[in-house]
Amino acid sequence: MGNIKKILTITTGLLFSCQLLFFSFSFGQKVYVKNEYEKGIIENGFKTGIWEYYDSLGILELSVDYSNATLVYIAPDTTDYVIFENNEWVKSKVDIPPRYIGSTVEFYKLLNDYIDYPAQARYRDVVGCVCVSFEVDTLGKSGNYEIVQDIGAECGDELIRVLKLVPNYWLVATKNSKIYKSRFIIHCDFGINLYGKKLEPRISKRKKTINNQTIPMARELDTISYTIEKGIIRK
Repeated sequence: MGNIKKILTITTGLLFSCQLLFFSFSFGQKVYVKNEYEKGIIENGFKTGIWEYYDSLGILELSVDYSNATLVYIAPDTTDYVIFENNEWVKSKVDIPPRYIGSTVEFYKLLNDYIDYPAQARYRDVVGCVCVSFEVDTLGKSGNYEIVQDIGAECGDELIRVLKLVPNYWLVATKNSKIYKSRFIIHCDFGINLYGKKLEPRISKRKKTINNQTIPMARELDTISYTIEKGIIRK
């Protein structure tokens, strides 16, 4: 539990720096935080006590006690995850699913806030879906980012760049009291509206193979989209 406590404590300051608060008040060194996806107390710049995280519907999905470095609550999840078991990647149900420590609303909000349309892609009207896979190790750190579908013009690199900007703290996949590496894949749709008309992608999204190689087995995260407007629409 010592390592977990260190991870959770470091998380507090990083997550707070990225938050958009619509309600908070302070007393001494304590700040009481409540917004659409989380609530809790920050003391001397760090999260303390029990924090609650909510999904896009306002339903509690995760609760963490930062003072005691314990997981208080995690929403039931009977779906399959992809874990590294017996020297191979397999789909399996787990007791504790691997997930970002915080609200999933915050996770996707950060990605959407950080992402930018690469200059090359913007200039050449490059659009389409980029897919990146990554792993979460047994220390709760994401890594091994790999572009498994790209549209060129630095779009794949951009998705990896923004993934690395998100605070790197994850719950570790746990099954029968053992911890496992897990793997995810995330899609990003880059789009351009040219004079009000959506450009069609040159590469269809979510192919089963890329250059005759199968996309790696991984748990799919929600797709993020980034669309820009080009040209002047005359009325």
